[in-house]
Amino acid sequence: MNKIDDYGRIAGFRAAVPFPSQARLATGRARLLTAVTAQGHAGHLHRAAARPILRWRPMVAVAAAAAIAAGAGFALTASTTRTPNSTKAGHATPQATLAAKVLHAAATQVARQPAVAEPSPGRWIYYHEVDESGANSAPTSDGPEWVTFDGDQTAYYEVDGPFIVHTSKTSYPPPGTNPWAALNTYGISAMTAWDVLAALPTEPHALLAVIARQVATRAGEQDAEASVTNMSGPKQMTEAQLDFDYLTWILWNARIGGPPAALAAVYRAMATLPGITVQHGITDAAGAPVIGVSDDGGYNQLLLSPVTYQVTGWRWLSDGTAPGGRDGRSRVRPGTHWPPRGALIVSTAITQVAQVAAPGDR
Repeated sequence: MNKIDDYGRIAGFRAAVPFPSQARLATGRARLLTAVTAQGHAGHLHRAAARPILRWRPMVAVAAAAAIAAGAGFALTASTTRTPNSTKAGHATPQATLAAKVLHAAATQVARQPAVAEPSPGRWIYYHEVDESGANSAPTSDGPEWVTFDGDQTAYYEVDGPFIVHTSKTSYPPPGTNPWAALNTYGISAMTAWDVLAALPTEPHALLAVIARQVATRAGEQDAEASVTNMSGPKQMTEAQLDFDYLTWILWNARIGGPPAALAAVYRAMATLPGITVQHGITDAAGAPVIGVSDDGGYNQLLLSPVTYQVTGWRWLSDGTAPGGRDGRSRVRPGTHWPPRGALIVSTAITQVAQVAAPGDR
């Protein structure tokens, strides 16, 4: 039996889903628990409910990461250590110079796109994703899915079952709510992500100052930790990494993008952060060419199209060690393993996304 493949199967549960019904969660939860207990260890998946459940947040991916650690015998803690930025201005590495060049090119490209109107809260968004787990696993998909712009309703096909339209019982921000108040009170959705992007300053340092104030709060730090570019879990992080992860959290949850000028501003701001790297010549879970943007040397990457520079996915590679606790280390039970450095753990690609008139439309 291939241990790496086993961990890949555990991590292969959906990494980003709209707010689902309890019935829909039941099957995945059962598979998750079966996969964990099959390793011969008793694990408990727990994350303190410090905030309301966030729509479009990659909650299943966070749970899968915890399941991998539990099944493999690693102990995780729920803390992140903040450290000052270590890269001084004027001493950019070749990797940082390349990253800045690519991100400025991305900003130029998206800024050329015509301004687009913000969708109405009840506008349906159709999307399709492909997931990949482990180097030896074939890509999989849960099929087409739909969500309203405000996250109030979701729709999908049950496995071998009917077409389901689900309405959330969670309240949503009324019109005119301050974007940051809406995000921090009601949680993330395509709409709150769009509104926050639109509210950001366009000057890089002013933009990062706003993000830094958000990340300085415990809620903002938790959002940064929940980003798809922080799948390795709690660890020692610089202020720049927290800012980057918070921005990628917003970009991923925006899904249909955002105001082109706002996206360009985010890319220009990212270009000024120390420690950012890019990787060319890679493909996403669907096999499409992408550019990986990372704040940890390429192990957790936000994936951009090399043509449009829109966000098309993310991926998590093993750095050779299990996700660690506050000191960056893990307690490992004898006889357990973790995928070797560079091995794919899990990745998700957005293959289609569009605004449609009703659930079921494509």
